[in-house]
Amino acid sequence: MCALFRTAGSDAVDACQLLAECASIEPVLEGCAYIGFIVQLHDFEFERYLPLREAVSRFVYIIEKRIDAQDFSCLYIYPASSKLDTTGKPRVVFNARGRVVYKW
Repeated sequence: MCALFRTAGSDAVDACQLLAECASIEPVLEGCAYIGFIVQLHDFEFERYLPLREAVSRFVYIIEKRIDAQDFSCLYIYPASSKLDTTGKPRVVFNARGRVVYKW
């Protein structure tokens, strides 16, 4: 019965949440400070949802939660660096071919 009330918009939000959960996030460090974050997608699905503000907002929300939790790939961050400030640093999303598709 619940599926009866689902909309294409909620499907897009769910898809963007999954894309954010599966993305690779790599912090860019300069010295002992974050200067940005690279979000690497493994396919081209996200681009089709860019016109849907709610779906993109969910994607950004999940990525921000992962950054706050230091859910990074391929990089070991020493526990003492957990106090590093992540706010205001640019986040850049790349598709599977390395093209920038979104940033905030």
